[in-house]
Amino acid sequence: MACVAGAAAMLCSMQVSAPGWAGTVIYDFPPPPASIAPLAAALQQRDETDPLLAAARAAVAAKDGKTAFARYSQAVAGGNAVAMTELADLQNSLNGIDVPVDMQAAEELYRRAGLMGYGRALWRFGNLYEKGDGLPKDLPRAFAWYELAAAAGFDPANGRLAIAYWQGEEATPDPAKAAQYAMRGESRGDPLSRAVLAHFYLQGVGVPRDAARGFHLAFMAAEQGEINARFLLVPLYHFGLGIARDQSQADHWFDVASHTPQRNDDPIILEIGAIVPDAQ
Repeated sequence: MACVAGAAAMLCSMQVSAPGWAGTVIYDFPPPPASIAPLAAALQQRDETDPLLAAARAAVAAKDGKTAFARYSQAVAGGNAVAMTELADLQNSLNGIDVPVDMQAAEELYRRAGLMGYGRALWRFGNLYEKGDGLPKDLPRAFAWYELAAAAGFDPANGRLAIAYWQGEEATPDPAKAAQYAMRGESRGDPLSRAVLAHFYLQGVGVPRDAARGFHLAFMAAEQGEINARFLLVPLYHFGLGIARDQSQADHWFDVASHTPQRNDDPIILEIGAIVPDAQ
């Protein structure tokens, strides 16, 4: 085993053989992003074509927990990282389809799939560290896994890292780095990154203030269903920031936002008040 000091955690590696990835470097702690990126696209393309995964998803849609668990387990035994992650999602919460909750098993599945290079598993494993959900709460370690998720192409991780550097959750706030992450995710169409970047343009965080650009980004993200962006449109329309004042639209978006389901891993931005004084 070889270890090096990383930005957020000690990174340790060892050579192993995993199904379909003989000789891949697997890490006890978060590996450098460059080692994950080449695996991600090929991994997902391979795993998404697995008929066992399709059968498991069909069973979930039919609320057949017994069949879903059996088919996911078969796909997991074959080294399918997407199946590992989706089974972990079911075991990580009350799922309504009679798959038993097993946090310890879910943690291991997220970790295994993440270490194979699957971005959403890297994200979910980081969530566990961020929330202290079955693992010790550890923000530096959570953000190290989010870095990997972003490198593996899971774009919401860019938005989450932008929030972290904006609000100084791990260290001194770094507006330039926050904007860099937000712009990277936004360029790939990620709604969370768009919502974050909208705030940045409205407040001048790492980018020049531009209310019209901020509104445009918020509106695009809101149309994609992003809950932060939907709430953000309320004061923008109410005060006329970046768009003509329109109370009927403010009321509309408040109603839409209030009825938008929030997932457990949805980051919530609490900086809406910072943009209001400019409109008064």
